[in-house]
Amino acid sequence: VTDGKTKSLVLSNDYALSKRTTLYAQFVYADVGANASGATQISPGDVIAGEKGQIFGVGIKHDF
Repeated sequence: VTDGKTKSLVLSNDYALSKRTTLYAQFVYADVGANASGATQISPGDVIAGEKGQIFGVGIKHDF
């Protein structure tokens, strides 16, 4: 990407393991154009102009 645009993709899903327990997963990808102003925030950090970044996370949530 050589323009000032930012392209991003977010995939997320939850899966119920039981009535009170949920497994979740998320993938985030960002491709920031070389002429983009500022930075794009994808936790835990920023993706600055001209760079690409990705993050993948999984977890379990249990309600008490």
